[in-house]
Amino acid sequence: MRLLLLQFGDYAEAAHRFERGQDETYYAQRYTVAHVAALAAAGAAVRVVALGADAPLERLASGVESMGLQLYRGRLRGTRLGALKMAAAAFAPTHLLLQTPLPAMVRWAVARGVRVLPLLADSFHAGGLRQRLRSRRLAAALNAPEVPWVANHGPNAAADLVRIGVDPRKVVAFDWPALLATGPFAPKQAPADPSRLRLVYAGAVTEAKGVGDLIDAIALARAAGCTWQLTIAGAGELDGMRALAERRGVAGHVVHVSSMAGHRVPGPDSAVYAGTKFAVRAITEGLRQELRARKSPIRVSCVSPGYVDTEFAQVFAGPEGAATTPPIKVLESIDVARAVVWVLAQPAHVEVHDVLLRPTGQRN
Repeated sequence: MRLLLLQFGDYAEAAHRFERGQDETYYAQRYTVAHVAALAAAGAAVRVVALGADAPLERLASGVESMGLQLYRGRLRGTRLGALKMAAAAFAPTHLLLQTPLPAMVRWAVARGVRVLPLLADSFHAGGLRQRLRSRRLAAALNAPEVPWVANHGPNAAADLVRIGVDPRKVVAFDWPALLATGPFAPKQAPADPSRLRLVYAGAVTEAKGVGDLIDAIALARAAGCTWQLTIAGAGELDGMRALAERRGVAGHVVHVSSMAGHRVPGPDSAVYAGTKFAVRAITEGLRQELRARKSPIRVSCVSPGYVDTEFAQVFAGPEGAATTPPIKVLESIDVARAVVWVLAQPAHVEVHDVLLRPTGQRN
């Protein structure tokens, strides 16, 4: 069996993170990574293509191959379906596990006799003419006799597939009943004033993840008199999303996380590293001037921490240096996060340029 998985999650990043002994970023992530590795251990040729960003082909210790191909390049530039089909053809799969609704890839697999299982986690709500046409094309591809099953996450999402025209006899709801019940969790308190919500999105900043729709929703809420605020944290189509926020009239705020090494050279062995952080200072000020010249309301800030307890020590000093216990109480990630939140919480007429923070016991 030659199994090709198309998904937005970065399989290689997760596998490497688990090798370092770090935690999951969502429930059952470790299980899914291990299960795919078990398929390779059983003799299958397995390749995972992450659709969020370009990345070179890599063969992991488990035998699973992983690569990245950025499928969506923004609202105006379309998708790279041709490149994705070429990458799929190069692997010559016998089986395709499709974890995003791409009717073109379903048709590609069916035309080549590749067995395909769409394993989705998507909702398909009623929308305008364009959305209805997309749903119709998707349903037509999924109704091909060569596609025996179509899975979606939970009964409501599965019912969405039936609503857009997928044959109900082939629709399956997975993760149902839900693996996690609501009983053990305490109820959350609703905001006292729902017109003043503060929302946070953390993840891949791409159109496929709905970030553009989220920005549109903020603009609609603002137009309705709500003072909603949105913070987006992640990598991806940052320039395109900033431009969209500006067009929609919802002022953005760019926060660069730099280092105190951008304000002084820590030592003789860190000149190149410090040079990159000095560059972040220049980019921060250059972007600020560029936005002011365009009369944009987007603010630009920088947060420059000192010694933080992260895996960076292993990269910079090697395993032996990383194993050395610091002689002082160093910063934690939450300390830097609080500084970022403070920057974002300032009123619209205040633009914090740079925040320097270091452990109390750090000498330089």
